[in-house]
Amino acid sequence: MSEAQWAVIEPLLPTPGWLAGRGGRRTKHCRREIVDAILYVVDN
Repeated sequence: MSEAQWAVIEPLLPTPGWLAGRGGRRTKHCRREIVDAILYVVDN
């Protein structure tokens, strides 16, 4: 995913609860890599 594509998609994702002060556990995987994997599966 290019930087331009990520700049469009990132604001659409909800803020993780632990960053917004709502609790929850920290993320284990990078959100960008997850979106990359989803796009890979959809493309193939």
